[in-house]
Amino acid sequence: MVTAERRAKAESLLVAAERRWAQHAPESYRFRLTEQRFRPQAPSLEVVVRRGTIVRFTFMPADSIQNPAVGDTGGAQPRTIPALFQEIHAVLADAAWQVTVAFDSVWGYPTRFVTGHSTITDIGRSITVSQFHPLAH
Repeated sequence: MVTAERRAKAESLLVAAERRWAQHAPESYRFRLTEQRFRPQAPSLEVVVRRGTIVRFTFMPADSIQNPAVGDTGGAQPRTIPALFQEIHAVLADAAWQVTVAFDSVWGYPTRFVTGHSTITDIGRSITVSQFHPLAH
């Protein structure tokens, strides 16, 4: 179980990252979103956001050796950066979950978000945001 002190620190880091994002966030951007659960690695998604709305996402298949069911989305869902912040808040609000999160030092978006349940060992996930690029309008 995560201590109240560690949870408060994570919440403080989250709030600071959200402030950075609010100050520096481009109106339009693209990034790679990789979500892994307790199963073979799901494909990554390339997500394109314009004016706060997902306008396109493309599944980037995982290596066929790791994920023999090519075409299987593995439950991967496209999200905006603000939606990821909301997910992190929701998990931090539930004391049953253990959370590790890292943020980009300039933009503030979450670069890695890992959850694990304090009593159930085979649930949890890891979300990685990479290849973030602001786009021209």
